[in-house]
Amino acid sequence: MKERYFEHEIILNQVRELRTLHPRMGGRKLYELLEPFMLEHQIKMGRNGLFNLLASHNMLVKRRKNMFQLLTPITVFTIIQTL
Repeated sequence: MKERYFEHEIILNQVRELRTLHPRMGGRKLYELLEPFMLEHQIKMGRNGLFNLLASHNMLVKRRKNMFQLLTPITVFTIIQTL
């Protein structure tokens, strides 16, 4: 149990270090970058395990809401009129 906790702390510290450079980096890309690090430290954790670890520590990146609307009713009306 303590060994697993220690491994999780090592991974979380590495994630924090990567996030200082790239704050919005997602879980999949983090996993790709952490995979050689985990192999070097003989830590076995898959992508889903990393996602669960990040979720339990509230470190998943929240999706951004799309702030722009592509077509408004006025532009649709003018496009139809020009056709």
